[in-house]
Order: sequence, then structure tokens, then C-alpha cells
Amino acid sequence: MHLRLDLSLSVTSQDRLVDTSQRLGARLGSTFVDGRINPRFGTCNITLPLQNGHYLEVVCPLNHPSSDSTPFGKAVSQRTAEGGGWLTWVVAVDDVSKIEKRLGRATVDGHRIKPDGKAILKIVKIEITGTKSLIEEWFGSELRAAIGLDVEVEWVAESGNDGDSGMVSVHVMTPSGVVRLD
Repeated sequence: MHLRLDLSLSVTSQDRLVDTSQRLGARLGSTFVDGRINPRFGTCNITLPLQNGHYLEVVCPLNHPSSDSTPFGKAVSQRTAEGGGWLTWVVAVDDVSKIEKRLGRATVDGHRIKPDGKAILKIVKIEITGTKSLIEEWFGSELRAAIGLDVEVEWVAESGNDGDSGMVSVHVMTPSGVVRLD
């Protein structure tokens, strides 16, 4: 199974989607691209292309039945109710059937249009809380390759992240230097 880091996902409310993406874009010296509404999950997103096929996405729940009935919609809604911020990091796989079998459930097709254009920004580090051994069990020896050899991973103790697990921050190399988004 071939894995690769695909995106880092931040959550905000629908009324703050544009403001959040503009604030992050200003910090990075770049502009997020209008995303789209995804009625299947009850969400809307705005994306920013990065080097190596990575991208940042700011997503919000919509006032839509799928926001409360799909796992992704529920996760986005819950994170929004908690004040927003980083939700997760996502990997792309070439054969999802092995993961579906291991989890005992089928995936749900989404629809994403990745922004075109020349990416000048690059993820250089991600900070993650959680159980490193569990994540390595899921991804095996391919974890390092999935994230990318040029992306540093820092494991943060859950106690240092208010007991939460998941994404803590993303460090992005910009023409002006590294910016930590938390």
C-alpha cells in the first residue's frame, strides 16, 4: 500500500470561513482558493495548494442534514462547537480496500477539486498528539514515506495539548521563512 500526506485540515464555523482562510493566507503570504460545498458530508471548504501535492484546507459544517449524519460531518461540527482549529492530517492511498478491510467498513467517496497553480509554500513540520505506536501500527513502515522524508514529525504528549489527540500545528516554509500555524 502506497501512502502519502495529502492535506492538513483546519475547522472553523461557516460565518468565519472566509475570515479564517484570509487570516491564515496573510500569515503565509498566499491566497486560499475557493473550494466547494460538499453536500455528501454537509461541509464547505477553501484550500491552499502547497508543494509536493500537499495542501491546507479550511472546512466548516453547513446547516445540512449530512453535517449530523456522516462521520466527517459530525467530526467537523464537533470541532467547530469546540471553537475550531486543527482537526487532522490526511493521507492518500493507492489502494483503500486494505484499509476498509482492516476497519471493517467501506469508505465514502468525496469530491475535491484541488487548486491549480504553482505552489510556492511547503510543509516542513507537523506536530501531532496521539499514540505514536497506534499510528505506526496503522501505517507500518510506510508512515515516514507517507508524510515525506522532508517533513519533520514532532510527537506532542496529549497532556501538552489539553488532553486532545490529533493535529497540533503545521509549520510551512514561505519565502519569508517558516510560519507555525497552530
